[in-house]
Amino acid sequence: MARADPADLSGMRRQLVGDRRRPGLAPSLPAGHAYDGHLLLAEQSELVERALWSALRVHEDRVALLRRHGERARAREADREADRCDQLATEHDEHVHSIRQFLMRDSASV
Repeated sequence: MARADPADLSGMRRQLVGDRRRPGLAPSLPAGHAYDGHLLLAEQSELVERALWSALRVHEDRVALLRRHGERARAREADREADRCDQLATEHDEHVHSIRQFLMRDSASV
């Protein structure tokens, strides 16, 4: 099945809202292919999943960076700065755990 270009979907939301007044009509892409709600949901789900994986990587990188920065600060005896880095790293690590847990639960249900 051919995937729709996100640029082609710019007016899709308006079309969906407008078509609710006329049940049974599915919005169409400019090429004339019918675009039903299931396909739209699948496309959106894929985009959300990619964004979540990206967010996971960003938070993992941030944790590693903060831990390294905290170690360097501790080596310079800048304990206050090191403690703050540790605190931020812990917060980001919690985000990593939450996002990973959601992604793993979501992939297990597929």
